[in-house]
Amino acid sequence: MTTTDNPLGWLDYTLMSIMLLIAAGMGLYHGLAHGGQKTTKRFFLADRNVYGLAIAMTLLASFISPVTLLGTPAEIYTYGGQYFMFTLMQFLLFPSIAIIFVPVFHGLDITTAYEYLQLRYGLPLRIVGACIFILQTCFYMAIVTFTPALAIEAGELLMEGLYSVPAISATVPNKEKQDKILHP
Repeated sequence: MTTTDNPLGWLDYTLMSIMLLIAAGMGLYHGLAHGGQKTTKRFFLADRNVYGLAIAMTLLASFISPVTLLGTPAEIYTYGGQYFMFTLMQFLLFPSIAIIFVPVFHGLDITTAYEYLQLRYGLPLRIVGACIFILQTCFYMAIVTFTPALAIEAGELLMEGLYSVPAISATVPNKEKQDKILHP
């Protein structure tokens, strides 16, 4: 048996698989329990029967991305401690959103901000807002997907077995090909 540069062992893969199966099982159970989620109110708001701590933890997890984990240290290293002002601003901004905007949305009994745009400005602006959000999300997801690839490439821990999968071998650049293109 030859040694590889892969530091993960069978126990690591077993624990990751168990964690992913538990997460998938929880999603399936809650998605299919009680007849599924038949209305948008039930899908987006869980019939307004969710504890505040669960909402806070979900929002926290959604705000932390690879861009945050890799970009924040680089930002502080490059530009210094002024990033502290961004953090300070968040402590002021989030409570003001909770005090000003959330009661308005809750009082109107609407599901999304796009419903508010339709109520306030009409259907055309709701469609424009949704289209802009879709475009912004596509660009953001491209960056969020590319960032871990940079981290993996920096550590060079990508297993050679991944290159045998056609979809991955077509999208992940081969180092030799890259060198030939950059340095002919």
